[in-house]
Amino acid sequence: MDNRLLAKKLPINTKEDLNDLYLYGHLKKTATAGQKILKTVGERVLTNIGLRVETWLQPLEESLETACLVHDVGKANNYFQDMIRGKIDLQPVRHEILSAALLLREQALFPWIVEKLGEETLEYFAVVGAISGHHLKFENWEKAVRFDEVGGFGDGVKLNLEELSPLFGGLKEKKVYYSFHDDHINYFGKFKKTFYWFNRKWEKELANNPEVKKFAAVLKSFLMAADVVASAKLGGGVYDWIEKNLNKVPETSDLEKVVEEKLQGNQMRPFQKEMGKTKGRVTVIEAGCGSGKTIGAYHWASKSIEGKKLFFCYPTTGTATEGFLDYVADPGTESELIHSRAHIDLEELYKSEEGPIDQASSLGALKTWRPAITVCTADTVLGLIRNNRKALISSPAILRSAFIFDEVHSYDDQMFNALLVFMKTLSGTKFLLMSASLPDKKLTAIKETVGSVEKIPTPRELEKIPRYSFHLSDEEKIWETIIENKEAKILWVVNTVGKAQKLFSEARKKGLRVINYHSRFKYKDRVERQRDLISSFENEKGVLAITTQVAEMSLDIDADILITEYAPIPSLIQRLGRLNRRVTPDNPGKSKQAIFYKPESLLPYEEEELLKAGVWLDRLKGKNSISQSDLAKEHKNLEEKEELRIDWQSEWLDRGWRSDQGPVREPGFTVNIILEKDLGSVREKPWEILKFSIPVPYKNEIRYWRFWRNHFIAPEGVATYSSEEGIRWK
Repeated sequence: MDNRLLAKKLPINTKEDLNDLYLYGHLKKTATAGQKILKTVGERVLTNIGLRVETWLQPLEESLETACLVHDVGKANNYFQDMIRGKIDLQPVRHEILSAALLLREQALFPWIVEKLGEETLEYFAVVGAISGHHLKFENWEKAVRFDEVGGFGDGVKLNLEELSPLFGGLKEKKVYYSFHDDHINYFGKFKKTFYWFNRKWEKELANNPEVKKFAAVLKSFLMAADVVASAKLGGGVYDWIEKNLNKVPETSDLEKVVEEKLQGNQMRPFQKEMGKTKGRVTVIEAGCGSGKTIGAYHWASKSIEGKKLFFCYPTTGTATEGFLDYVADPGTESELIHSRAHIDLEELYKSEEGPIDQASSLGALKTWRPAITVCTADTVLGLIRNNRKALISSPAILRSAFIFDEVHSYDDQMFNALLVFMKTLSGTKFLLMSASLPDKKLTAIKETVGSVEKIPTPRELEKIPRYSFHLSDEEKIWETIIENKEAKILWVVNTVGKAQKLFSEARKKGLRVINYHSRFKYKDRVERQRDLISSFENEKGVLAITTQVAEMSLDIDADILITEYAPIPSLIQRLGRLNRRVTPDNPGKSKQAIFYKPESLLPYEEEELLKAGVWLDRLKGKNSISQSDLAKEHKNLEEKEELRIDWQSEWLDRGWRSDQGPVREPGFTVNIILEKDLGSVREKPWEILKFSIPVPYKNEIRYWRFWRNHFIAPEGVATYSSEEGIRWK
């Protein structure tokens, strides 16, 4: 019987080399992976986050090697070894807390770490924090230490470090025992006060020293990244894979090719040329939908980001997908689409004690290491500020990149705060921020955060073209308008999926050519509906698209008539971006109808948002020649009356030894489900799970459903589903 210490579950009947699955081999491999990451991107990362290479590279190398060697030492305990072999389901103390405890004064590894880093130095505190937080399970003591709460674990936990002793130059204390009884001299619970006392001391140091704060955050991120990449099956040498993929950056010629292909022989507009001339760290461009900002963005990148990866960040999965397909989905371009539903094609991780959610998160994060250009949702990047798992594991790629953030005006306060902290932290790299209408208070906050901003003049020749005539109506008259304009391309945007489905049914009864597009489809069907909608608007006449908010930013279509329920002003501006989109100063055409009406329900918005939208519409209604400049002007006039809430706290930077996560966006109530009838297909091909995933609002009855691979299973009979309408609750 093999009694060697395990780090991961051993696969059954395999001819693979399994040395890395034993704890000794895994610790050694993680340490080597960490050093390879640093050798490949260390100098670039330190420069990007504003730390002097000559000051911080050596401490980072020494600290990362130390953290990598120790991070999983706590797995050498009897409970973890029984759990990984399938004998028990739960461990009384999480292994990373045991690893961190072994580094405290008078504990087994304290002499070793003092020799490496000194006694209670900045590096020492950073290493203990990185280790205790590398699984994001140490939000508080009670979550990581369970023997008091759960009980039934016996008298204590035993660690046998003899097998690992050579990694640490030989240990005097090779067998360690921690009791679960508070009257024992080695009671493990005594460490609670020690952890919290040191954590408060460390948090105070971080608050007073921004450079130490950045150093500790990078160390924690790189430990997680090294741990995951050392655990992944990469189909080749892990160290070559790290160097090859982290070194991929876009060539100037690749970026220029993207611009040339999208221009299709036309000349760049003046504002697009200006975007390529900027020299500042942060550039802002404010221009309406359809103006050509994205072409200008790739031109900016071709002139500004030499030697760096590029992350192009969109606000939604739909916009990210369209941005990828429209610009860089070329086999010759080193690019990748990354978001929550982008297909995961790395093989897998060797199984540890983490569940399928964490496994999938880790695998998805490794995809960001590979491309020169990553097209993603903003959450992929800003999740780093909120200490989110995928972003932490993606950090070797994220922290060596330059960034384009699109549609910044659509960010809620939580997301905008994360953007500000991110730009402040990455003080040595370049950012391009794009918006249709950026309120002055947000622009001021950006300037105050980064010091100075290079603002590209708004393309007035485009912004002042009369595009819209505003009309207020009701639903009955709207149907009359649709019937009267059967040859037109009409986009109807409503605020809830239920309303979209109801209107879709009514339109079919009236014999109209209609497409229904919203978020509650299986992902494979949603992609098909989106492509069908775009194709119909490009190639047909007489089509009605009934959609929800997903149309606001993810559809590059040009409607003849827009119909929309009241919504927050930024949403209405985005919806208007789908109307009369192709006009130019040389071919201005005529204004087209935008019809607004009040919804039956406030959902999913707040009453105040819709009241403000009503004021905005009252100022613009009845005009037959409204430009994008008019929209932005009235929006800013109203926004000036609001306060901007800025919170500089970051779970990644400020939490010391704790490791809680925060949301990038304002909290929502959406969960992913799979229909019972699809479960068999997904079990046969689990890598296709996202094709069948349906996002739905959470409701109480869902808590009683079965749960499989981060998805709730909807029982037969609770809903109907069709590829044209999506899911409907019974």
